[in-house]
Amino acid sequence: MTNRPTNPTAAAEALIAQLRKKLRDLANEFANGDINREQFHTLYERYQSQINLAALAADEYAARPSGSPDETIAIRRNLVGKALAMAVYHYRSERFIETLGDFDVPYAQLRPTLKQLAEYAAEGELPEPQTHPYKEHYLLFVAGRYTASIMLFSHEPVVRQITTVQNMHADFEVANAAVLNRPRVVGELAVPFFSLVMRSLGKHK
Repeated sequence: MTNRPTNPTAAAEALIAQLRKKLRDLANEFANGDINREQFHTLYERYQSQINLAALAADEYAARPSGSPDETIAIRRNLVGKALAMAVYHYRSERFIETLGDFDVPYAQLRPTLKQLAEYAAEGELPEPQTHPYKEHYLLFVAGRYTASIMLFSHEPVVRQITTVQNMHADFEVANAAVLNRPRVVGELAVPFFSLVMRSLGKHK
């Protein structure tokens, strides 16, 4: 007999795990040429939206047993970090290969961290994500084998948000591995981050 989750939080986490597998399968399908870029983006956004809803339900359920009143939960929602913009930096070409939103952070400010991440990647290591204050916002750096993602957040991102960007970056590298392994990246890429950034920008209009 299969053991089933006995509370809403466990059920939500189980659903998130199932949907995460579907997202990774999509990345592999794109890498293998089984689906096109539009199909990838449409399906990825659908599954990621379901993950976001499940995560919200799990987090709010976890807060209520501790006695958090509705106004406290509302404050948590209002101060959660929103993805304002992002960029993907390619180590080998030493350039940004993808940007979303108004990513206007000076390269000189990013260079030391990007150089460090590139050195780790060259040694086959993947360092933990880094969060740095930037003006009134925060920058999140997530490193991969070929690239690093830099996400600009309105507020400091929480662990679940950092994990989401990590997963998206991993899917990005799986989907585009054949292109990212070249000295120069040419052509359109599958970009899992698109819906995350565009959804947050829409809330600010």
